Amino acid sequence: MVSPNEKQPASISIQRSYPTRRAARTAARKARRATTVATTGIDAEEISHGKRPGTDARAALDIPKRATLRGCLQALPNIPLEVQFVIYGYLESRDLHHLSRTCKKFRAFFLDKQLAELLWDRARRNTGDLPARPPFMSEPAFIHLLYAPLCHYCGARRVHKIQYEYFIRLCASCHEANIVRHCEMILRDVVGRTAYDEGLHPLVFGSYNRKAVLPTVDLWSVASDLRIRNRHYLLLKSCFDAVSKRIRALPQPITVEAAKAFREVLAQEQELRLPYAEAVRSWVKDQEIKRDQERQGVRQRRFEVILVRLREVGWGPELDFLGQDGIDKIKKGVVRKPYQLTETSWLRVLAALDKPLNETREDRILAELCAVLRPRFAALEEALVAHYVTIPRNARMDCRPKYIDLALIPECRAIIDVPASETVTAEDFAAVIPAVVEKWEANIKKELTAYIQPLLGDIASGVDPLTLAIAVFECCSSTAALQWPDILAHQCRHGDQSDGYASCFHTAGTRLEVLEGNDAYTYAAKALNRTLDLPRYHRDYYREHKVPFRLSALVSSKRGRENVDRMRKIVSACGLDPASATIEELDQADMWLECQCIVCNERRPRKLKSLQPPAVLAQQWRGAFRYRSRSWDYRHSDCHEWRPVNKVDANSLRARCETIRKEPSWFGSELSLSCSLCPAFDGTEQAIRVHLKEIHHMEDLGQAICDGIIYYHLSDLARWNDLCVVLRYAET
Repeated sequence: MVSPNEKQPASISIQRSYPTRRAARTAARKARRATTVATTGIDAEEISHGKRPGTDARAALDIPKRATLRGCLQALPNIPLEVQFVIYGYLESRDLHHLSRTCKKFRAFFLDKQLAELLWDRARRNTGDLPARPPFMSEPAFIHLLYAPLCHYCGARRVHKIQYEYFIRLCASCHEANIVRHCEMILRDVVGRTAYDEGLHPLVFGSYNRKAVLPTVDLWSVASDLRIRNRHYLLLKSCFDAVSKRIRALPQPITVEAAKAFREVLAQEQELRLPYAEAVRSWVKDQEIKRDQERQGVRQRRFEVILVRLREVGWGPELDFLGQDGIDKIKKGVVRKPYQLTETSWLRVLAALDKPLNETREDRILAELCAVLRPRFAALEEALVAHYVTIPRNARMDCRPKYIDLALIPECRAIIDVPASETVTAEDFAAVIPAVVEKWEANIKKELTAYIQPLLGDIASGVDPLTLAIAVFECCSSTAALQWPDILAHQCRHGDQSDGYASCFHTAGTRLEVLEGNDAYTYAAKALNRTLDLPRYHRDYYREHKVPFRLSALVSSKRGRENVDRMRKIVSACGLDPASATIEELDQADMWLECQCIVCNERRPRKLKSLQPPAVLAQQWRGAFRYRSRSWDYRHSDCHEWRPVNKVDANSLRARCETIRKEPSWFGSELSLSCSLCPAFDGTEQAIRVHLKEIHHMEDLGQAICDGIIYYHLSDLARWNDLCVVLRYAET
């Protein structure tokens, strides 16, 4: 087993090597008591019982009478005003706001209207990016709105949402208590019944101009009872009361012209407020973006420190293996808080990353093992090609085992599973391949015989069941007739096609943890594909992998018996004995068959619907076997009665097929073709054309197929003999 040398990381064990906060405070108290006893002679026993020292002792120790929160700025109010103004001239608006909330003396000083221009205007110029102040608000009040996340009614904290059109902040309780719908205010006779009856309400607060006349309130997500459709018609009670008071102050009786004029005044006031509200909204949004950028910067610096320390403790190879995407995945769990990395948080980060980093280490070691084993498995495949293939190659030479069939056999594993320093080539397998392949083929033939023999019924004695023409197999993903040894080269267009078309007999699906339950060598041999080099989070939970040849991909025994019976009718129609006819004899007969049942003569497949009258179709035996899958009436799919086409029509059909196969439209882009001049080159029609032009200097693919240089892979050989040709048109 390959075990690369690597630096082991430091063992992760969370042990507190620092004192707790309580222990630190206790130690500090003991130190102060010892100092008190040494300097003042106060009784230590008195202090240990929690008694306060006397007045003389406190004076000697310079202990204040009560704890205060004064800091280094406690003497600032006593400094001469000229010096204070010089200091305040360098501060910003937020700094003045914080100082004004420090003590009563500062509050009275900074809120003095006579000093507003000297203090707040200079602070605004220092800040630079503040929005324009509305004319109806003072500068301290406006700065309080911008920087103090407090409710303007009850003083509740952490109120980050601003009601921009009212220039206030409201907590959830005050929002529900002071916000009301416009229609509710009218029904409560806030304006007055007389004014409402005379039509003042439609003129001043009409539905067409409510938002243009009065400011509106945004909904709180917590105020579920206010989640209404007309969200823009929520009003502040105090604002509505002020407007109602102004309405009552109008000369009575209120005329329509006076009401319209009053509405115009309200609209002008609202129009003046809106630009300031939008400016505040934009400023708040910009501040949020800046704060997010600052937090992201702190998180990024924290994560960079984490990466450096992870490399110091030995996780560097794992971080390199993860790549940038993997590092971004682990970043989410360790840098959520925008704080600098401390020793305590570093221990938490190590504990959080212990499992993912250990899993990454396993994946890295496995990827390194696969990197070593991949060329060795390729050498095994090359040895199999050298054993089976000779130039010119034919389709039968492709019927050979895959590397996965022999990789788990002890003889081959002993050659492959050696230290990484050794080199393994195809010549190393030359001595063991013949015996291993012979044993493997014998086991596969034994398993296939055990599957097919009970389905054949009475057959001639002394005949190998696998060589009979009626001995057909069918996989769960295809409708083609598979026979020995063609079944070894079968490929399906399903599942994982990262390495081309997969063989359903060599592919299986399982959960990732079940696959990882094998030893490292077996796991690498089964899951040897490009996704294995990726970290764990890139892989699928349910994935397909390579397995040795398995018969579980065959259809059930009931379906297999139906296939044998269908094949028996076809062999009989070709004039051969189903009990003894072999596959070679059936191919040599080269018979064309037509179905004589009424259903086939009266109806047509969808692709031939345009033919009038109904067409009688002819095809060879492989096409006749697959005729059920193309049946346009599945109820009659197994009721076909086949008969051979006369020799004249058969010769005509062969000539027409040769012409059709040379047409460019005949070659499908998904067909698998093989080059007989190369040991192991298979590809699609486009790849084969490029290969012929660059390697063999040939341009005509159709002629190359007719000359035998290019042949269809056995998985697509049925297409060569699966032409559905119109024999004649049915009589009407």
